[in-house]
Amino acid sequence: MADGVRRNRMFHLSGPAMRLAIGMLPFTLFFLSCGNLGPPNPEEIFRRASPSVYVVSVMDTFSSRPARFGSGVAVAKDLIVTNRHVLGGPQPRTGSVLVSRGKVAWQAFPLHYDRSADLAVLVVPGLTAAVASLAAPTSLQAGQPVFAIGAPQGLELTITEGLLSAVRQLGKEEGGEMLQVSAAISPGSSGGGLFDRRGRLIGITTSFIKSAQGLSFAIPPEVIDAEMRATGYAYSRAFAIGLANAQAGNFAKAEGLLRESVALQSDFCEGWLALGRLEVEHEPTAPALQRATSVCSDRSEAWTSLGQALERQASALEGQVMVGMSSPTPDIDRRVRDLRTQATAAFETGLRLSPDDPSVWMDLGDTLHELEESERACQAYREVLRLVPGHLKAMTQLCIVLGNTKAAIEQCTEVVRFAQLQPESPDRTYALAQGWLVLAGSLEKIGDFQRAREARAKQQLWQQIFLELSRRGPDPEFVRRRNARADAVRPLLPILEERLGR
Repeated sequence: MADGVRRNRMFHLSGPAMRLAIGMLPFTLFFLSCGNLGPPNPEEIFRRASPSVYVVSVMDTFSSRPARFGSGVAVAKDLIVTNRHVLGGPQPRTGSVLVSRGKVAWQAFPLHYDRSADLAVLVVPGLTAAVASLAAPTSLQAGQPVFAIGAPQGLELTITEGLLSAVRQLGKEEGGEMLQVSAAISPGSSGGGLFDRRGRLIGITTSFIKSAQGLSFAIPPEVIDAEMRATGYAYSRAFAIGLANAQAGNFAKAEGLLRESVALQSDFCEGWLALGRLEVEHEPTAPALQRATSVCSDRSEAWTSLGQALERQASALEGQVMVGMSSPTPDIDRRVRDLRTQATAAFETGLRLSPDDPSVWMDLGDTLHELEESERACQAYREVLRLVPGHLKAMTQLCIVLGNTKAAIEQCTEVVRFAQLQPESPDRTYALAQGWLVLAGSLEKIGDFQRAREARAKQQLWQQIFLELSRRGPDPEFVRRRNARADAVRPLLPILEERLGR
């Protein structure tokens, strides 16, 4: 009993001491609450947040390897949000999108694009993801710790730590409000998650400044929330199912759904682009692409796609003359030249918007070559080689455009030397056939007939190989991969339609 009394006395306070303790109580509670905001635990944050983060890959049609990749965050069990620039433009026939984690991958379909915010939402049939908890915008304060989780350089589930440096109010063209953070991000991090100390999603990592350290940017939660609401729009649902049907080979149904999406939302840029790329197969005038250049005049891919369609029309007219379907007339020649002049203007507009795109420079060079504007064509091919050193097709085309000149000897010699070191491919065979052909003509022009004969013999050999490859038609492996992709998509269509309420 005495022990019990002594224990009670240990906690007994006199009147003055009691008043002092009560007076200090608010300060005690303040320090206790601050104790809950002590140093964040990165291990715990990673445990909570990382299950919602995935790798997003756009697959190359020809090689079945990733052509581009980034990250994505699950905002619903079968919805992944990522950056729009990770996906590129909508490709209705090609460019299947995969969402993966470890060795498991799921087919995904673009459901909604927002080019001004640089966000896209993917629907992933069959995915049951752990969903990120979205923080309230009012919870953001400069100086708070933040954690970025993504796949920089393809290194899946990488976490970096930093601070929320500032909330920046940018112009609408620059994306509106953005979060400036010091957490390191790299190519491949785009579309990944930015999380707070409680593991809540506070942003989608989107860009960084290469020339500065600790200057990264993320899209804030209120914009993510707006994108989620947009996925319920009817035009978004028609768009997603339309692209899925195109990948499954149901082109008529795909075209109908894409037309429905732009009828419901007349300024839907991605819908017009996808429809234009699909209809150009049977509608040479490409009216949807013409419309796309009006709806999204600031988008390089709209102008580039239009240029490709116009060049395709010109080539089709020439082809009709070559096979005897049409007789050569001045009117056809004039029409072909007009189409290529329009294509050149479209490519040049695309390059003003995206000057470092080698594929557009290549298209421009080819069209200028057909127009016999050799000097400008050479400039375009040299731009390709500046951006992509060792680009075999650009090297070959430059050799051809230079023609039977002294300058061609050096260029064509480099082409055949470089091509011989490359693995077997149609581009390699074409490079060797054309390289030896132009080299033979150039050597004859300067009177070096011995070397010219040797070059001519090699040209005839490679030309025969090239013609043999051409007669075989499409690469069987490419056809097999294309059919396999369509077969993989078809069983997902009923799931997708039920998910999107069609």
